[in-house]
Amino acid sequence: MREQVLNILRKTDNYVSGEHICKQLGVTRAAIWKIIKALKKEGYSIESVTNKGYRLLDIPDILRSSEILFGLTTEYMGRNNEVFECISSTNEVAKQKALEGAVNGSLFVAEMQTSGKGRLGKTWHSPAGSGLWMSLVLRPHLDPEQLIKVTLVSGISVCLAIREVTGLDARIKWPNDIVVNGKKICGILTEMVAEQDCINCVIVGIGVNVNTSNFPNDISAIATSILIECGERYKRVRILHRVLETLEINYEKFIVTGFNGDLLDEYKTLCINIGREVSFMIDGIMFCGIAKDIAPSGQLIVEADDGKMFTLKSGECSIRGIYDYV
Repeated sequence: MREQVLNILRKTDNYVSGEHICKQLGVTRAAIWKIIKALKKEGYSIESVTNKGYRLLDIPDILRSSEILFGLTTEYMGRNNEVFECISSTNEVAKQKALEGAVNGSLFVAEMQTSGKGRLGKTWHSPAGSGLWMSLVLRPHLDPEQLIKVTLVSGISVCLAIREVTGLDARIKWPNDIVVNGKKICGILTEMVAEQDCINCVIVGIGVNVNTSNFPNDISAIATSILIECGERYKRVRILHRVLETLEINYEKFIVTGFNGDLLDEYKTLCINIGREVSFMIDGIMFCGIAKDIAPSGQLIVEADDGKMFTLKSGECSIRGIYDYV
């Protein structure tokens, strides 16, 4: 009933009479008044005027399944979704749900994570109500070595979504960070559940710092948020919608044509590594050089200072001037 009332209010910019809502839903005015009161308590700004009715003025920055679905234009990405107030990790939940049969494109979102997962075993800072902490279940028919390409396609999609909604000059730090002004605004962690030589499913974890105003001391020098960079707050559902819509388009393109052509060119355009001085480690030995290109395989091609060429499949690759590498 709550969602039905909310949808009626959403569908008009004008006032909706209580009588009209009652007739549509077959309930009393007292029942409608109680629902309106509850919605206001949740943060929905609803104007009530005698002889006119109710008008929805503003929607709070909350994550609910109904808010995610309203206005979402995807065919399947995020259509099946579940929102949690507080969980340990959306990736872990998504992985479990995938094993239980969650369909392709299923989305799992949390207002807060207590043990958000970053790369290389790191914890992702996930305070309540400030960011998009989400994981998607994808079911591509790919070999395990293709996993990096799913990561890169996700990176393109999140980066473009942030750029389109906010106007920020977001860039990709190979393979899976989104950076703005030299600081990390988003991290992407892809994990797979595989059987023999075939991927059963891929879990794409995405953490976007949307309205985070400050960070713990240990990451304050390298982390940023849309709020910090833009100076204004954005509704997280707005960012989420654009991420899902862009990802569905690019993922479908990847499934049909692979990671080449437009996708590879887009990634190269957005990748902040190319042409920059980088450092990386192989077999415990540190190398420095210049990042030259992204291979169709998704690997980073680097020319070391001694002229030797390296093709990096994964791992840390620091860029001079980005994060705390000076």
